[in-house]
Amino acid sequence: MFVAAFGGAYVAKVRFVAPAVVLAVVIWSLFVYFANSIAAAAGQGNLLVVAGSNILGLILGGVGATTGAYCGKYLSTESRGGATSAA
Repeated sequence: MFVAAFGGAYVAKVRFVAPAVVLAVVIWSLFVYFANSIAAAAGQGNLLVVAGSNILGLILGGVGATTGAYCGKYLSTESRGGATSAA
């Protein structure tokens, strides 16, 4: 998540935090859904248990996406010689 958000923010050169965090949450939500589907096929499907056991990955994915987006934006402005300013 960090690398994807970093690359996106560096290339886009705009605020990229909200899309990066939304993408991280959507990806982990789909992961939990598919993991629950697999558990349900085995007769052990409980969405709250599956989500609870993967909450650390969701949190770290969100933090990684946020950090990557901030770092990418910061380095893109530094590589352009700092922030642009009006005269």
